[in-house]
Order: sequence, then C-alpha cells, then structure tokens
Amino acid sequence: MFDERITEYGYEDALMGVKLAQMNIPVIHIDNPLLHTGINDNLSFLTNSEAALRMLHKLGAPMTDKARVAITYNKLVNLGVSGLFRTFFFASIKGGCERIFFHTTLLCLYSICINWVTLLHYA
Repeated sequence: MFDERITEYGYEDALMGVKLAQMNIPVIHIDNPLLHTGINDNLSFLTNSEAALRMLHKLGAPMTDKARVAITYNKLVNLGVSGLFRTFFFASIKGGCERIFFHTTLLCLYSICINWVTLLHYA
C-alpha cells in the first residue's frame, strides 16, 4: 500500500485515506483534535509546507482533486488572480522574510501565499 513516490514530508496520511476509500475500507474519525504546542519554529513550518506542496504536485490526482490548497489554487487560476498572489509573495520576500517570521498574523498570510506560489511554480 505504500506509495514509492513519497520521498519527503507531506500528504502520506491523506493518500492512505484516499487509498482506503478506494478499497471501500471505512475510516472512522474520532473527536480528538490535534494541538501543536510549538514543536516547529516558523522556518521549519514553512519548509515543511513547501515540501508538502512538492509532494502534492508529485502525487497528482486524485490528491490534487481533494486537497483544499490545490482546489483554492485552481479557483485562483480560473478567476485570473493567481498573478496577484505571486506578486504579493515576491514583494513580501523582497521586503524581508525576517520581519514576517516574527509577526504571527502576517505569518498566516505568508504561509497561504507560499502555498499558492509553490503550486504556481510547480504547475
């Protein structure tokens, strides 16, 4: 059941869920939320996010049909505004990532933009 294409962080758990569903094996979800308590620093989080998006691109469908970030990316492309997000991303990099890393509100926006730009890059 292990997919040999998985060579780095990201989407291995979701792919297992998709494969189980394809084999009509039910997955029971329990109400047990996961809370992260500072295990990764900001740079580590962003590095993992980029690696996960590379894996998503490498895995392709059906993962890209189900992943919210890929669905959002496709909506942005269809609306013709993906370039706007790419511009924002590169402007923020030019302005200095260090400033963003220390502002958690901007970090959230930055992580969304890095996801979209990475998808744009690999598309």
